[in-house]
Amino acid sequence: MTTLVAQDGDTLDLLLWRDAGLGSESVAAVLAANQNLATIGAVLPRGTEITIPDDVPTAKTSDVVQLWD
Repeated sequence: MTTLVAQDGDTLDLLLWRDAGLGSESVAAVLAANQNLATIGAVLPRGTEITIPDDVPTAKTSDVVQLWD
C-alpha cells in the first residue's frame, strides 16, 4: 500500500494522476479502500491522507502506430 497526502485544492483524480500516475479507472478502488473519503467532498482538505491499495487498476496501454511505420 502507498499513502498520498493532499495539497491545497487537490481533487482525488488530480492527486492520483500527479502523485501516482493513475487515471480515472483507479478512482473506484481508491474510494473503496478509503471508506470516509467520499463524504469529504470534491476538493480534499490539505493533509488528507489517501491509501492506494496494491491491486488498484491501471490504464491499459497500447502501442502507438505511426502512419509511416
